[in-house]
Amino acid sequence: MRFQFLFVLPALLFILPVARSQKIKYSVANIHAHNDYEVNIPFVQAYRLGIGSIEADVILRNDTLYVAHDEKDIAERTLYFEEHYIRPLDAAQHTGKARPVILLIDLKTDAVTTLAKVVEVVEKYPALTSNPDIQLVITGNQPPAENFSRYPRWMLFDGRLNNPAHFNHLDRIGMFSANFRDYTKWNGKGLIPEAERKKIQEAVQRVHAAGKKIRFWASPDIINAWHVFMDMKIDFINTDRIEELTVFMNRLPQTTSLPANQYELYAPLYKTDRTNKKVKNIILMIGDGTGLAQWYAGYTGNKGRLNVFNMKSIGLSITRSADSYITESAAGASAIATGQKTNNNFVAVLPDGSSVPSIPEWLAGKNIRSAVISTGNITDATPAAFYAHVPNRNLSGQIAESFLSSEIDILIGSGKRHFTKRTNGSLIPAIEQKGYTVLDNIQHIDTVKNKRLVILDENAGKPSYKERGDFLQKALAFSTKTLKTHKPGFFIMAEGAQVDWASHENQMEWMVQEVQDLDKAIGDMMRFVDENKETLLIVTADHETGGLTLLNGNLSSGKVQGHYASEDHTAICVPVFAYGPQSHLFSGVYQNTEIFKKIMQLIGK
Repeated sequence: MRFQFLFVLPALLFILPVARSQKIKYSVANIHAHNDYEVNIPFVQAYRLGIGSIEADVILRNDTLYVAHDEKDIAERTLYFEEHYIRPLDAAQHTGKARPVILLIDLKTDAVTTLAKVVEVVEKYPALTSNPDIQLVITGNQPPAENFSRYPRWMLFDGRLNNPAHFNHLDRIGMFSANFRDYTKWNGKGLIPEAERKKIQEAVQRVHAAGKKIRFWASPDIINAWHVFMDMKIDFINTDRIEELTVFMNRLPQTTSLPANQYELYAPLYKTDRTNKKVKNIILMIGDGTGLAQWYAGYTGNKGRLNVFNMKSIGLSITRSADSYITESAAGASAIATGQKTNNNFVAVLPDGSSVPSIPEWLAGKNIRSAVISTGNITDATPAAFYAHVPNRNLSGQIAESFLSSEIDILIGSGKRHFTKRTNGSLIPAIEQKGYTVLDNIQHIDTVKNKRLVILDENAGKPSYKERGDFLQKALAFSTKTLKTHKPGFFIMAEGAQVDWASHENQMEWMVQEVQDLDKAIGDMMRFVDENKETLLIVTADHETGGLTLLNGNLSSGKVQGHYASEDHTAICVPVFAYGPQSHLFSGVYQNTEIFKKIMQLIGK
């Protein structure tokens, strides 16, 4: 049979890393394609995927080199070493496809006669023997180490840790290989027993000290094992699942967060926490798309520290919408804002289209002031649910116009275009006529004396903490400072919007940064609760995004790795954290509409 060098791979194998991610040390070049000849397209598939080491079992029979595990396999599927391995590799050198690669040639027949034939075949292709980026490494039946020098310099050999002679001929050793089962019976699940792990680590260190790379055969071939092998700095991960491991490696920059900005926590006093004291003010912080896995990833990234995890009152919110097992932000936020389940994409209207009052509207009747803040577009579904009523979350122009008739005193986020670039003219003059100060940059917030403020700052919606800076902290600091003197009390909804954005894109590092950005603001608000003594802080989410599972992490370094099951929302319950007086009311498992009811019970009576 013959295989063309060029072929089309499934699209899923070309998942590219995103530039935002930090440098990851492992890639497809660290894959060893064990028993490569058993895949549908031997050699070519692995080579085109970028796999760094490819193994072929070679049998000499009737002066021909076959590729097979044993002789009976030759009849079942005839593969030729020269035709299916050497020629495609040579073709790559002449078609612009050249790259570094190891071809591990596992000799199943007599070393001397088989090697003589290998030399005869390979030396017909000078582009291979003269290219230092191509390593042809002999394993299996080998000549004694003292005879390595009798073979051409392009031929290297697979080292054995239990053979001292191989360490005396390192110039002819291409890599080292070892039987994993000589070190442990570990099946890839859980942890390797410490004593066995130490033996493996010593083997790796010994090979690295010799300036060589190592791989283990007969090793577990599952995701958990791949993570463990990377942590142990094993150079080549042995696999018979080349497509799955290729996808895994290509996604590492997306699914890994390396240690980044560390920050100190606020030390809560708990003086009013879980007490029955009166609540005058409520701060509701919504981490859009933030489930427990997202929180724990942020906790890991900050080396085992998170402000929100210092809250003692914890519950779970069931997020389903009126018409779907899985909600989205409009229905999820509307349930929290109004206490009523509605259909997906509906913003503070019931399934029949009728409007239902939100928390700020209820509280306005008691002269309680409100603020709505977002690190995203202020007309997006989550913030919109607290001041607008529309049958479709995409009606951004109508949502912006709804603000004119809202009961909101402070509105801060991005999305200026929805207020200004309108066919019937900008809304800004009408907003100013209602007594608001309107700014387009939060950096000017300290100059504002007016207690009614709109900030439409495009930096709020930038998907980079470095560009956005401490936007959320600034917005909350201004809002609490401005509203705390209002005797009847206040309500603030502040959204960390971009945990959701990062989770939709399955970007772990970005997501961790957004969780930490939100958590810094949570720490500020916990301090405010301790100072004010009449304020309750609630932290929750409208839904979980991405179906995130955490597969590996290190609390000492802050590294965390995970897997996303989806690029969309899931039905997973989300945590509800509370701090301050009456916080214990938020414990338990309940529908998201209960958050509204509990808030109204405390300050809406």
